[in-house]
Amino acid sequence: MRQGEGIDQQPGSGWWSETTEERFDRRTLATMNLALDRICENVPYGEDHAVRKRVAEQIIKCATSGKTALGELTDAGQRALISLGCAANSKSRPRWTSPFDGG
Repeated sequence: MRQGEGIDQQPGSGWWSETTEERFDRRTLATMNLALDRICENVPYGEDHAVRKRVAEQIIKCATSGKTALGELTDAGQRALISLGCAANSKSRPRWTSPFDGG
């Protein structure tokens, strides 16, 4: 996903499922998208597809468990960044390689 693309807008990717959109109401989807954008906008490489995908996966997992408040979803996304080795003040690449960067 690129900056500005939402959690419910990637039906062709393996981690997103058609039921994501069906599973949550419009308000929850909007909150999930807001959490994704807030997390990724302040992180180096936050526009990288693999970073956004990993954050979105954790946000979806959190929402599926019934935790749908913005703070809860944001915390889940932040934990995904930590697991990738990303931080808002870090300039280093995450601990994975993207198929698009030759790594």
